[in-house]
Amino acid sequence: PAETNAKELAVHMVGNDLPPLHDREEVHSDREVLSCKDLVVRGQNGLTALSDVSLSIREGEILGIAGVSGNGQSELTQTVAGLTQVQSGSILYFGQDITSHTRRERMLEGISYIPEDRKTDGLCLPWSIEENAIAGYYVSEEYSDKLGFLKKNSRVESAKRICKEFDVRARDIHTKINSLSGGNQQKVLIGREMIHDPKLIIAAEPTRGVDIGAISFIHNRIMDLRNQNAAVLLISSDLNEIFALSDRIAVLYGGRIVAVVDPRSISREELGLYMAGSKEEGRQ
Repeated sequence: PAETNAKELAVHMVGNDLPPLHDREEVHSDREVLSCKDLVVRGQNGLTALSDVSLSIREGEILGIAGVSGNGQSELTQTVAGLTQVQSGSILYFGQDITSHTRRERMLEGISYIPEDRKTDGLCLPWSIEENAIAGYYVSEEYSDKLGFLKKNSRVESAKRICKEFDVRARDIHTKINSLSGGNQQKVLIGREMIHDPKLIIAAEPTRGVDIGAISFIHNRIMDLRNQNAAVLLISSDLNEIFALSDRIAVLYGGRIVAVVDPRSISREELGLYMAGSKEEGRQ
């Protein structure tokens, strides 16, 4: 029967065992950091990639986005980050409409972005740790004076801080990024995006291609940010990661959000049905 086939597909997609959730306090704030309303976005092929997507994230909350790859996750992260144009709909940040704001403007407003591919979009591999430590942030007052000249001391301090606080294993801050392991490269990227105390962080595949030790470290840093009242938009193809970190899970299928669920009260099988497009419900 079709229903049986759908259930079998769901189990095959997501497995059976649920990972333990990270220890956390309940989300107490009702203050919305991010609110996306009826977003319509086209992909690079010109076709609609997101259709009437609405979601919100409160202070101190992690919203995980689950879905089979290619269902609009990349377009969602790039749209919220300010890298993709919105056809219709709006993006509000603390109630302010930022739909037309550039990536640079959003960065200066406290929106950090960890792209899914660190090698092509997150880091400049031939550059040193020191140079990558301010990539994208050099326009801020922290790193540039009023005449636009870079402040050497601030750049050095940030690079050293990233290496220390994010346990980057390197000889010194002059080490080239392409000589580091994947885990250490990712720590440099995540460190750069986290040391500026963001109010919202977009984390796309934050542990892709790193070892178990680095995964645990990165998860703890994401939880630290959440516990410091930041809002986190987590996009990951690793369902264990989604379940372990998220306060709520939104399921993307065919460029639409088909469900918003509590990870503590949903089975992997049911989540798989949503991801496969076999089930849909109103937002919870």
